[in-house]
Amino acid sequence: MMRMSRLFGRTLREAPADVEGAGHQHLVRAAFVRGVGMGRTAYLPLGQRSLAALESELRDCLSGLPGQDLLLSAAVDGASLAETARGLAGSDIQSYRQLPTHLFGAGPLKAGGAGKRSGPLNAAEAPGAFLCSLTDGEASSSQAYTAAQAAFAELFKRCGVPAIVARDAVVPATGHAYLFPTADGGETALLCDACGYAALADIAAFARPVADAEPLLPLEKVPTPHAATIADLAQYLNVPESRTAKAVLLIATISGEERFAFVVVRGDMDLSERKLCLALRASAVRPATEAEIRSAGATPGYASPIGLRSVLIVVDELIPQSPNLVAGANDEGFHLLHTNYGRDYTATQVADIAAARPGDGCPSCSARLRSETVAVLGRSSQTPSVAKGAPAYLDTTGRMQPVAIGVHTVNLGCLLAAAAEQHHDEHGLMLPPAAAPFSVHLVGMPGAEAEAEALVGALEAAGIPCLYDDRGESAGVKFTDADLIGLPLRITLGKRSLQAGGAEFKRRDQADKVIVPLDGVVEAVRAALVGAQEDAMDRLKELPYGEHLR
Repeated sequence: MMRMSRLFGRTLREAPADVEGAGHQHLVRAAFVRGVGMGRTAYLPLGQRSLAALESELRDCLSGLPGQDLLLSAAVDGASLAETARGLAGSDIQSYRQLPTHLFGAGPLKAGGAGKRSGPLNAAEAPGAFLCSLTDGEASSSQAYTAAQAAFAELFKRCGVPAIVARDAVVPATGHAYLFPTADGGETALLCDACGYAALADIAAFARPVADAEPLLPLEKVPTPHAATIADLAQYLNVPESRTAKAVLLIATISGEERFAFVVVRGDMDLSERKLCLALRASAVRPATEAEIRSAGATPGYASPIGLRSVLIVVDELIPQSPNLVAGANDEGFHLLHTNYGRDYTATQVADIAAARPGDGCPSCSARLRSETVAVLGRSSQTPSVAKGAPAYLDTTGRMQPVAIGVHTVNLGCLLAAAAEQHHDEHGLMLPPAAAPFSVHLVGMPGAEAEAEALVGALEAAGIPCLYDDRGESAGVKFTDADLIGLPLRITLGKRSLQAGGAEFKRRDQADKVIVPLDGVVEAVRAALVGAQEDAMDRLKELPYGEHLR
């Protein structure tokens, strides 16, 4: 039980002007969160209790994957969690008898928000929870991955939050992101209304155009003064940009070592750096300096992969299918006509590294992709058990086998903001029980102080957390605050309600009020909470795209 007379944080009639997004505004007004400078969010006692409620719900959803708790001392992301799990498995897992092992933890996550917008939906770091699954083989690994996804689906359902399961990795890794469609999100997804394909924009595949077959023409070096960009080059030669090859010169960090990467995509397309990092298993990429470009044997603005040695050459998978492209000549002021992959140069790697865009064809059905602004609620990833460097265990035959590692994260702060955006009205929050800091808001009125104290004790004894408004404020102030905070149930107990036969009982998402005898309040609360939770889940909108969770 918490007394409002002692509660830290005051409700606000209006959100500050710099607070963006409906969910964030309602959380601020209800005294769940406060901005504390430098883009950071403080979760006040009500907000912290909501986060604890979400963590408890997640634990319940994961009960089919019984795990042990793990505490990490610093904020982590999916990649660092995978490294942590790999290190722990390498040092502590020796036998098949120890598998599967599931490690659960809660704490700060590197959420990936780049400060594009303020608030919990887009924070760079956020309160979160994670699950690391260590399993023995592809079958059990796949089962654990599916079970974790189902648990996440159940969590989002209990919170009444519509979520899209979107692709978040490329072969050979498995990866999904859980997305909340919102105009206030900081990420973009590409969706297909026709077949349900969904992926984060920086990882999305798309239907590649098929170039017409044509004879391979001989190389021809031509002067191209003042044509250091694709647009200038296409205009000067009077060719479409799709007939050019774009060189992107980068330094990739791979296994802690910096490598020069000569990257080629078709001139009318852009590079997806995330796709490239996944293809190279690079932790980061950065633009190469002019000195680094020249030391690799290339010429800035006129670079060509032809003739280069001892550098990584990565080409998009469309390049081998595109004959007779215009490319740099590694000679300032000159380009080469009719360059052809395979004949004139080869690559270290051919991969899907071009960025998909709205209007591109869906990779599954060729219908047009469209964009949607989203917030990322969580992520799942799984490294193949055959991956290089995977820790090993001794199987039933006495052979060493690799451990498969799955990592799943939930941004609890983002989920709370999504629930707030999804469940509110003009008066304040209307949180479902799964996301609420307390189940009951008890409004005490003059003339029933002793009865209110007794009712609080009965609710707490029944395991029903209660926020008790014991302040000496007017009824109007108390009811306004109760609507702002938005707990599932409001019980008003005063002289008038006692004269009417008990306590006034009202669900936050309903207008009806009823009088319940005091000796029946606990059972009425239990039944009402079940109804409120079911109705919150039933209000979920069916999404017309994606592998939605419902």
